[in-house]
Order: sequence, then C-alpha cells, then structure tokens
Amino acid sequence: MKQIEQRNELDGSFLRIIFHLKNNPGGVILNFGQNDIQEIVPQQLTHDELIKNKIIADSILDYYYTPTSQWITDEVWKNLTNSGYHAERRRGFDPYSVNIFGAYHYRNDLLTKLSYLGFSGKMPTIAGNKNLNAFSDLSPYFVEYAIGFKEGFDGFENNQITPLLSMLSDKHDHSMNVFDFLTNRVFLERDWINNHGGFAVKGFPDGKNEICLIEAKKEGQKQGEFYRAWSIVFSNNHLFAPLFLNMLSPQQKEALPPPLISIEIRPNIEVNAANQFFNILKEYFEIRQHTELKTILQKGSNAKQKLIFKGNANQLTDAFKQLYNAHLLTGCQKKDLQKWLIDNFQYLNNKKEVMNFNDKTVEKSISGKEYHCKNPIIDVADGKVVRA
Repeated sequence: MKQIEQRNELDGSFLRIIFHLKNNPGGVILNFGQNDIQEIVPQQLTHDELIKNKIIADSILDYYYTPTSQWITDEVWKNLTNSGYHAERRRGFDPYSVNIFGAYHYRNDLLTKLSYLGFSGKMPTIAGNKNLNAFSDLSPYFVEYAIGFKEGFDGFENNQITPLLSMLSDKHDHSMNVFDFLTNRVFLERDWINNHGGFAVKGFPDGKNEICLIEAKKEGQKQGEFYRAWSIVFSNNHLFAPLFLNMLSPQQKEALPPPLISIEIRPNIEVNAANQFFNILKEYFEIRQHTELKTILQKGSNAKQKLIFKGNANQLTDAFKQLYNAHLLTGCQKKDLQKWLIDNFQYLNNKKEVMNFNDKTVEKSISGKEYHCKNPIIDVADGKVVRA
C-alpha cells in the first residue's frame, strides 16, 4: 500500500477508481478524511509484508495470483512494461489492492462492483435514501464492510477451522482445513478463483423503481476470512507448499523454477525433554548405541546405522507420539516423524529377531486416533518426560 487518496479526490466519478484497479499493479489506501485509517490486519500479517519477507513456494504464489493474472489484458501489460514496470505477468497485480477503513478489498470483486455503478444508467441508493453520485458516497457501505472484515479476520480460526478439529487433531489437520477453505469451490458462497460478484441489492416494498445496496458486512466478513487464511499459508510455507503443488497443472509444474533453498524437515525435541527422554529410552538399547541415540534425539539427525530397540515396537512409536502431541517434538508433521522413525530404528520381535518397522503399523500407532499403547514406557506431564 503506497499511496493515499484524499477525500476531495474521491468526490469524482467511479471511473477514476476503475481505471486504477485495471491499470495499477500496486495497492492504494483510500482515505475519506474522517480519521478513518485504522489497523485491522497487523503489519506483520499483511500479504505485502509476508510475501516480501518470507520464503514462499511458487506453487502457493501461483494459486494466490491466479484470479488477478486472468484479468490482465495484453494492452495493460504492454503499457506497464513500456513504462518500466518489471514483474512476472502472472504475479503482476496484487489481489488485495485497496484498503479502506483498514479493510482490504479484493481487486477483481471491487472492480466488478464499481463497473456496475460506473456504467449504470440508473444509480442505486445506499442506506435506503442516499444517492450514489460519487465514489465518496459509498462511505457508509465501506464502514459496514470494514466491520465485517474485522470479524472475519479475527474470527476465522474459531469459526471456520476449530469446529472441524477433534481433541486429537494436529498441525497437519489444521493445515488441511485451511487449505480446503481456500481451494474448495462452493458455488455462490466461497470461491477463490472466481472471488468476485456484483453488489447485493434489494428493491423497495413501496413499488418504487429503485434498489438499495445491502450485505456489506457479510461481504466484508467473507473477504476477511480469505485474507486471514492466506496470511496463515504465507506464514507456514513448509506445511502448505506440498499441498498447493497438487493444485497446479502439469504444464505449470514444469514451468516452476527450482527452489531457492532446500528445506530440511526433521524432528526437533525440546532440549530438556530430549535429555529426559534419552535417560529413559537408553535402557532399551545396547550401551554401544547410546551415544548415537542421544545425538539423533538432540539433533533430529539420522543414525549411521539403524538403532535396535529392545522392547515392543508400539512402545517406541507411542513414546514419540506422546512427545509430538505434547508439542515437545516439533519441526515436522506426523508423516515426517513416521518416516524418520522407520529410517532410524529397528526392534526385536518375540523370537529376538531384528525387524524393520512396518509403514502401516507405524502410521496406525502415531496417527491413529483410536490407538492406545497398553504398556507405555513414558508419560508426559507439565512439559516433563517421566517414566511410566
């Protein structure tokens, strides 16, 4: 958001704002001159700030910019590049490009609404009686929109995500629900790709040939939820990048550049918890393996050779599951933990034969919501790992 339009500049027709939305790739704050600039979205959660300062996968950005990239005409892009603008066309226009009363407006949606007013032969009214002759006359609509936007942004997780989670849900479940919110296309209700529509209107019951704009708060709430969902995605690249990769066509996947850096995903056990866990777990391993065991627990690294657990297989998987559920083990999803465990450990069966961990068994033990170990070797209480 680079510029502020003052009230006297908003008293003209709608066509000036329409021209901006069609031709200006950046954002704008529209100031109606009523001490109206408030902060609904904290600076560190704005899309501009996150995209500028975070490493975000191309698969995520391509989906985010898909709606606006479809609206850029050849003529507009030619004029921009001739004027010295340098950017990729597919990401040239910010989706949330207008801030009014602290609330962000989706470019395509606001453009569609204002085009209706700018080229309409008969203007509707607002609040039942106020005529719409200039952009500034929409101020009451934008006030209601901002109220809804704040409710949507602040209440997104409680209203849209938390009700879908169970007591045993983890970060992966949370991420999947945010991802589904953004990518599931619900006709006439929620659709990121076609996230635009005209004003909601109603006619007057007295039979007058007039219509009034309504549901500004509802529209603001929807966009506030979308905005917050994307802030979560941009803040958690490692969780969402693989999910959005599946949304791209084969041609889009081939066009993606190689990643700038390699993100290594490994389990990270809290320092005190790692030492407490090691002091209990070492009794189930040969002394010669204790040093390596302590190292991989502290660093989340891989053992040079698989370490042999001398207990029941489900006792080891349950122990790691407890650490994960207590948030003492972070840095990865459950599926990553499962792979790490299989890569680094073996166990002895009843015949004292060395066995590899089975993929399905480990998945059931760590990710299964109804699975319980009958003889656990640890308990986690008040952030401490103790012997069961």
